[in-house]
Amino acid sequence: MKKISTFIILSAVFVLCTSMSGCEDSSYRVFKVTIENESDDSIYYVINNWLEHSPLSPQVCFEEIPILGERMRSLAAGEKDEDFKVQDNGVNDFLGILIFKKSTMNKYTKKELVEKNIYDKQYTLFYEDLKKMDFRIIYTGE
Repeated sequence: MKKISTFIILSAVFVLCTSMSGCEDSSYRVFKVTIENESDDSIYYVINNWLEHSPLSPQVCFEEIPILGERMRSLAAGEKDEDFKVQDNGVNDFLGILIFKKSTMNKYTKKELVEKNIYDKQYTLFYEDLKKMDFRIIYTGE
């Protein structure tokens, strides 16, 4: 009887979770952001849109929320990523991006990046900022 009760409860939780994930909340808007690497070096970047972790730093992406560092993306010189979707609820949401050049990642350990707060570019952009930029973030290496 206990196994049946557990099965029923788990099934109900599964049904509830899957049904909720399919619903879209009308208070959210989803938009695509393009990141372009116009520098002479390959880059690695981390993206975050949780306001409580603003501004994004090496400490946040490698220690506080290490999954961000694990999900680091890369772009070769001249490449762009057009597939990043951002969900914004319109209330103080932002997009934080931290960029490291390949040469920076080769020169320093993650521990050194955190201790010395080393990165090559940091962006903290709200929806209106992104809209003015036509939802394109262009990294030139400067």
